[in-house]
Amino acid sequence: MSCQVYISYTIDDKATADAVCNLVERRKIRCWIAPRDILPGENWAEAIPKAISACDALVVILSGEANKSSHVLREVELAVSAGKYVIPIRIEDVEPSQGIQYLIQTAHWLDALTPPLERHIERLADSLEALLCRDEKTSPPSDGQSLKGDRRTGVGATSEPVTDHPPHSDQLDRQKLAFSIFAGLVMIGLVAFAATTVFDVFLPGERNEVAEPLPSSPAPLLEKQIQVGGNLIYRWKDETRNRQNLTYEITRTLVSTGKSFPNEKNIDATSWRENRAFQEKVLGNVVWQVRARWENDLGEIERSDWSAPATIEYYQDTLARILDKGTVQVISSSNIQSREARSVELRFLDEALSAYVNEHSTKPFRLVRNRRTQGTELFESLAFDQFDVIVGQTSATPERENKYNIVFTNPLYTDIQAIVHLRNESVCFDNQICRILFSESSTSAASATRLQQKFDSVSLRPVKSMQGIYNEITNKLIRREADLAIMDRNIALRFADGDEFGIRNLDSSILSDPPCERISIATKRFDSRLRKVLNDAISERKPDLAKEGTSCEGAAG
Repeated sequence: MSCQVYISYTIDDKATADAVCNLVERRKIRCWIAPRDILPGENWAEAIPKAISACDALVVILSGEANKSSHVLREVELAVSAGKYVIPIRIEDVEPSQGIQYLIQTAHWLDALTPPLERHIERLADSLEALLCRDEKTSPPSDGQSLKGDRRTGVGATSEPVTDHPPHSDQLDRQKLAFSIFAGLVMIGLVAFAATTVFDVFLPGERNEVAEPLPSSPAPLLEKQIQVGGNLIYRWKDETRNRQNLTYEITRTLVSTGKSFPNEKNIDATSWRENRAFQEKVLGNVVWQVRARWENDLGEIERSDWSAPATIEYYQDTLARILDKGTVQVISSSNIQSREARSVELRFLDEALSAYVNEHSTKPFRLVRNRRTQGTELFESLAFDQFDVIVGQTSATPERENKYNIVFTNPLYTDIQAIVHLRNESVCFDNQICRILFSESSTSAASATRLQQKFDSVSLRPVKSMQGIYNEITNKLIRREADLAIMDRNIALRFADGDEFGIRNLDSSILSDPPCERISIATKRFDSRLRKVLNDAISERKPDLAKEGTSCEGAAG
């Protein structure tokens, strides 16, 4: 079958367009859809008009975003001008824009507002088969004949000739018969109405009445989501949560196969976690809808409208998303400050993943640096799927891995901790009182505790984690509110590398088996494939990376 269909859509409706393409092509109807059918290096502005011209019909995915799209409008206009069938499939309860409505005003719409989406696409495929395959079988009209109908309407043509002769007598007989039947039906209706009225007047009493449909309520609001690994979670917003006995019903369709799953009912919250059996079948995008269900004051069940379809882009793990999108979302420790752009971790991550993506994907790679933070917020941002990795002088510890459900890569390099003091003053461990500053949520806290256990003179002064904490610590030293500060050596070199301060390594001359910082990249626990890529790159670049730190005893790798 040589039938061809052009699918017009906006990027926000790509999941629905892909589902349409998948199911229609199962009927052996060849679809043309961008960007799949645009050849590498081909000009988009030339490829699209050429494709519309070659296709027999155009299916347009109608939505609020499609209404705003000048590209969709131009594609519909090209199809109408070329005399193609135009079949709109409406996935949101919106009226077409004036421009689109003008072009398709005679076209028959297909509404796909209620789930499952698969059923509506099957109807679309039936219509396409009927229209396109009939065109293949219809022979050209003979001389003096023309085809009735307009291809733009999506309504098929007929081969009957158009003539100017008056209707035949048998046609007039059929018209009289139709009028007689109509008149008879009107009389029957009048008699039934009169009988009902007499019954109400002379035989009063209760009758069973057919209840009118309950008015619909605003549908829940769904948002487009991207989820990586772990459980598939659906989230939505709803303005009807003050209803009595409120629950929700959800429907889902896999874009990759077009398969719809049985509706999940009686959900009593505005989120739902997909069960493992379904999740294991998810190989790409999921189109889903939600509606609310509740009891009114009479104990009757009411329902909201179904929400507009939304899409969840689901990926097996972070590496799968990086290969598909060509980007890695990075959150950094705020300790890097203005030197963040030159940090060794960011350079390494950019080079390692860029090489991998270029080898395994056609997407250009881009490292996206997000806001900087520190402490608990830094690690929770990764654990809650907000970002892909953490970089920036991040010390790998088992405690952090267990607490935040993350896993560190092998160390990029190791570094020792350092003691910072005013340049003209000596280290005070032998004094009667030695006041020591440290960040209470950092690995320096363990070093400070060990110093207190060894030296009776040590008095600990923890500083609460906050933005600019190391500037605050160095300022406290200048104001002589403390005698020493403990911090990672790389941080000390950034914040205390001036004429006011002296820096001394916290080495074996002060503590036996001194603590050693393992500077690593933090990843999500399920991202074993990403860690392997990074660990392989770390092994290859170990000599160069080692120069960034200071070798210390007990360092691993």
